[in-house]
Amino acid sequence: MRIVIICLFGIVLWGCGDDNKGKFRLIPSSQSGIDFKNELKETVDFNIFNYMYFYNGGGVAVGDVNGDGLLDVYFTANQKLNKLYLNQGNFKFKDITEAAGVGGFKGWTTGVTMADVNDDGLLDIYVSYLGDYLQFKGHNQLFINEGNSADGTPKFTDRAFEFGLDLVGFSTQAAFFDYDKDGDLDMFMLNHSLHQNGTFGKSTMRSEPHTLAGDKLLRNDNGRFVNVTKGSGIYSSVLGYGLGVVVSDVNMDGWPDIYVGNDFHENDFLYINQKNGTFKDVLESSMEQTSRYTMGVDFGDFNNDGFPDLIAADMLPKDPKILKASQAEEAYDVFDFKLGFGYNYQYSRNTLQLNQQNGQFSEIGRMAGVYATDWSWSALWADLDLDGFKDIFISNGISRRSNDLDYINFITVDSIQMRINSTLTDKELELINEMPRIKIPNYLFINNHDSTFTNKSLDWGLDINSYSNGTAYADFDNDGDLDLVINNIDDEAFLYENTTIAAQEKKDIKRNFIKVVLEGNQGNKFGIGTKVMLYQNGMMQLQECMPTRGYQSSVDYRLSFGVTEKLIDSIKVIWPNDYVELVTAVKPNQILIAKQSNAKDKFNYNSLHLAQPILKEVTDEIKLPYHHRENRHVEFNREALMPHMVSTEGPAIAVADVNGDGKDDLFLGGGKWQESSLCIQTPTGKFTKSDQPVLAADSVMEDVDAIFFDADGDLDADLFVVSGGNEFASGSSETQPRLYLNNGKGDFEKTTDYLPTLQFTHACVAPADVDKDGDTDLFIGSRAIPWKYGELPDSYLLINDGKGHFTISKQKELSELGLIKYAQWTDLDNDSDLDLIIAGEWMPITILKNNKGDLSKLDIEGCGLENTFGWWNTINATDFDGDGDIDFMLGNLGLNSKLKATTQYPIQMYVSDFDDNGSTEQILTQFIEGVEYPIATRDELTKQLPGLKKKFLSYKKFSESTFKEVVSTDQIANAKKYKATEFRSVFVENLGKMKFEVKPLPKAAQVAPIMATIREDFNGDQLMDFYIAGNFYPSNIQLGRYDALLGEIMINKSNGNFKALSPIQTGVSIIGEIRNIKRIVINNQVHFLAVRNNDTVKFFKLTK
Repeated sequence: MRIVIICLFGIVLWGCGDDNKGKFRLIPSSQSGIDFKNELKETVDFNIFNYMYFYNGGGVAVGDVNGDGLLDVYFTANQKLNKLYLNQGNFKFKDITEAAGVGGFKGWTTGVTMADVNDDGLLDIYVSYLGDYLQFKGHNQLFINEGNSADGTPKFTDRAFEFGLDLVGFSTQAAFFDYDKDGDLDMFMLNHSLHQNGTFGKSTMRSEPHTLAGDKLLRNDNGRFVNVTKGSGIYSSVLGYGLGVVVSDVNMDGWPDIYVGNDFHENDFLYINQKNGTFKDVLESSMEQTSRYTMGVDFGDFNNDGFPDLIAADMLPKDPKILKASQAEEAYDVFDFKLGFGYNYQYSRNTLQLNQQNGQFSEIGRMAGVYATDWSWSALWADLDLDGFKDIFISNGISRRSNDLDYINFITVDSIQMRINSTLTDKELELINEMPRIKIPNYLFINNHDSTFTNKSLDWGLDINSYSNGTAYADFDNDGDLDLVINNIDDEAFLYENTTIAAQEKKDIKRNFIKVVLEGNQGNKFGIGTKVMLYQNGMMQLQECMPTRGYQSSVDYRLSFGVTEKLIDSIKVIWPNDYVELVTAVKPNQILIAKQSNAKDKFNYNSLHLAQPILKEVTDEIKLPYHHRENRHVEFNREALMPHMVSTEGPAIAVADVNGDGKDDLFLGGGKWQESSLCIQTPTGKFTKSDQPVLAADSVMEDVDAIFFDADGDLDADLFVVSGGNEFASGSSETQPRLYLNNGKGDFEKTTDYLPTLQFTHACVAPADVDKDGDTDLFIGSRAIPWKYGELPDSYLLINDGKGHFTISKQKELSELGLIKYAQWTDLDNDSDLDLIIAGEWMPITILKNNKGDLSKLDIEGCGLENTFGWWNTINATDFDGDGDIDFMLGNLGLNSKLKATTQYPIQMYVSDFDDNGSTEQILTQFIEGVEYPIATRDELTKQLPGLKKKFLSYKKFSESTFKEVVSTDQIANAKKYKATEFRSVFVENLGKMKFEVKPLPKAAQVAPIMATIREDFNGDQLMDFYIAGNFYPSNIQLGRYDALLGEIMINKSNGNFKALSPIQTGVSIIGEIRNIKRIVINNQVHFLAVRNNDTVKFFKLTK
């Protein structure tokens, strides 16, 4: 490896004047010479009415095309000639388009890529076009670099036909890479469909190829590219609306994989290389949800764990006024309908897919704070502040907002549609002017090193409103930091100088870099596909040389790393042929030239997959005969304004030896119309279903919680089951709890008069000898009043007479206690009485202190729990810190949500019969810049409150209205008001004397609702750890489902601190909605089982 030391002093200080508002300085065209402008003009022959991607903009590619060490820039223009600018140093560029011969032909240009296609060591330019559509009959162009003329100007010739790359179709972007690892560059061609008949068909149409719209895989056969799409596993149908493509070794096995971002209904595709010339789309088994209108995409390792993560751009507005005036998510039934057509879960927002290193991804964009950047195009990972962690740049803006709801209402009038669908004239063309035009700034998110990002766009000087599309990063001045170039619609392109290096002389923070330049072997001289791993201070950074990234663009081939001023421990350069070069003790602020010919050792990719997991899944060994079935019941059809449904909170589970053979058996509750199961453990550790007629007779009920306990004092395990769901009206017998008495042999009979009538939607049962009379009493937590979400039901304490007969204890604190989810008895104050901890929605952490059987609610003011109003789901209480008192952890909604709650600005819910029609409505609100707004869309509100249609005739008026302008002051005053101030899952340390300290769990525990936990000393250090699981799917469609938690162990590091183990370290990844976890002994060995809603049961055990 050759090292080139560059001098930084003086070469870029000119860029640090008073006009530098942030770390990026806009270089005006008068100074740079880059005066490119992608101007669009609608005509009667070509416009958004007959080409929906009219306003998608152009791309940009960067690379050194003349070999002088400075990166040059190529822009695509949709309607005019493309342009190539030669970098002359000091941010001065020269337009050499005509002299170089790369302007292209008159057509509709889209993306551009620079690659050495003919393997002569010179970068060529591949340009994509819209072909064979309306008046556009052209093909994609390959400008081969013929070398420099006498004056130093590079010359290019279009030789696309010669290389088999004169493709005709609805092209978006090309990516060159060596997919078969034969040493030369192959090509993936991303295409896009159009709104034509058949493009919204069932997903089974993916197997039907479409010549123009379908994506293509082309193999390089001795310099000529051959279409090998058929049989390759690549979908090439009319369903695909490809707008983004990125290549990366996603699973780090040494073979390049492909991610395709599709617009509209079609799934994105995650193609994993099968190492035999074919790919397999694994998206649905790897990603639980994706963006809906996916545009630009990029892979990059943002958390420095050695595996690439994905950012995908969509079009969700951040501005609430734009948001409420724009087309939102589809209605729940439409969303469900598309799932039935074979499509994946998709939401209209940016997504950040965290690579869990085991083939699974967790979508954490909402927690990361990057999910809403308006109509976005390019999404790029790059370490822009040189702190060693990758940041995110997102370009955005649309010249005409075709999703504006008022415009949609205007344009969909039958008479207007007739005019559009007939021959267009200039008069019809004027209808386009009715579309709103809103320019907004681009986004720059700085990595906070904790899986979250902070928007620094304005602080860093990216504050210009624009319609920005293709973007590339490159170190144009070779000073070590990455600059930006952006292709705009109807404005000159942006050229931003990054002043991180130049400006540090005035700041205390010192930034340093290492740049790696790759010199590959014959066939791939620029080293596409090479990985560089940099190790410093116990941290590893990973980058891959894959230039096609973001949107219709390609970036700097050279790999730039931010490092500290200390020696870099080592750098590994892993070439596409799996050979590796290692260099150690490297000084910062240098350019390293790595040559593939110097790599002599094979890299072992298995070394990246050597985690020693704590748990092992054994589900297939146990073969439990049970699968929970959730009945379809869409509560939003009755209560459209609920934040989520409450009828899918099963299954119930209980563990005990019911037949006296010394082995743990299982009760598993069923969904509505599903018989619950009693499963008996056999001597071989398997389970068989026991015939229990009384359970079959109660199959109409929805079982959500259950316990085994000795109800009648005969020393066997009786069964108590509570039912939930929100299908049945209050007072329905289907919601009545049930007590089944055991005859000692595992046969159960249902009692008829042992329980009082308790016919609400229940959530939980918590057993304890509350009155200390030697038998077990029961707390019954109520979840909701059916069809009246937000109205508070009563909960109950049932006192046992010792023979299994229960009566209601008069406890005033249990009246309208809350929307309960979970409860646990434990002695919090060491007075020998069991106190009750309660978790619920819109509630603080609630403690009922037990004083000889009388329960009194602990005043949260002054005890440390005053700011804990949340959506709590579960509790796990024990002495976690070993100080002799009981601490507890609570699972909450988590932070991976659009809802952001604080004490100052809570999420609030108002419950009332707002329109006096006899039914209860809920209106959720949030604070934006200190002002309270309704969260629901106009369509959602008017569906439940039709009278608001007259008040808000336009979406624009609604979007500008505060909560107090939507409903009256009297209505607000008469409504029941609830709040949530804390959505983090937490550990609560008992400080003694009923004082507590609340500490948030690590960020890894905040990615989804925690619904279930189990405690165990997993690492044998005598400190109690716990395992967390959860997820929740049937949320309001605007909020999206919560599915990012795969199950993780929280290792107790003492003093109330916990370390999250990743799923690969934990050893078990559980996809689905986990509702409960239990400890069970099978064949004299401790196991754990996790029950999932509408799914099977998962079993796992310790590996040692």
